[in-house]
Amino acid sequence: MTRTIPLIAAIAFVSVSSAALAQEGGRHHGACRADAEKLCPGVEHGGGRIFDCLAGQKEKLSDDCRKMVEKRGK
Repeated sequence: MTRTIPLIAAIAFVSVSSAALAQEGGRHHGACRADAEKLCPGVEHGGGRIFDCLAGQKEKLSDDCRKMVEKRGK
């Protein structure tokens, strides 16, 4: 029983941390969703390809998306 409590605490911590990261990522994704659909329609998802496409068109991005792209350093 004594070994179970730290294990449960660790699992709970990881679960909460993952949920917070997913929410943060979702916010960024939502900021650029419309821009990605409009500016990068043929770009395959994954590997940072959409982000690279958006970063190459900063002047056309919405304000929120541009801020996210600049924050990520491109």
